[in-house]
Amino acid sequence: MRAAALALTAVATVVLVAGCSSSPGEDLEDWYTSGGEKQLEQMREDAARVNEVSMGTFGQMGPACGDLLKHLPAAEDLDAIPDKPAQITWKAALKGLREGATECRAGVDAKDGTKTSRGIRTVQLDGLPNLRDTVSRIKDELASD
Repeated sequence: MRAAALALTAVATVVLVAGCSSSPGEDLEDWYTSGGEKQLEQMREDAARVNEVSMGTFGQMGPACGDLLKHLPAAEDLDAIPDKPAQITWKAALKGLREGATECRAGVDAKDGTKTSRGIRTVQLDGLPNLRDTVSRIKDELASD
């Protein structure tokens, strides 16, 4: 009797564990709907604003880079994207955005136009393209499910 109960418990556990697994597409959708979409959009908005003020004044560039720096921690704290190619470009995007916004902000604070411009270019050339690639990959994967 005891052996039968143990065997039944083991089978039930295997069935429950196997029945609760989700597909890669479902995992990606869960990531996207539980904060990923919001953070992708926030990074896009902030980086686009930095791009828009790239030829502006320190008074325009400073707040744009500052807002990007303020919002980056929430994006960086997200769980890894459950899609390896998207995760790779996401990490590269966050790195480019962080480095660029940090240099931009430091340049604005020092009234150093060269440093500010270099930071903005990093956002434009390293952050934004990788962010676009991440969004494209996620949308393609979600559409294929």
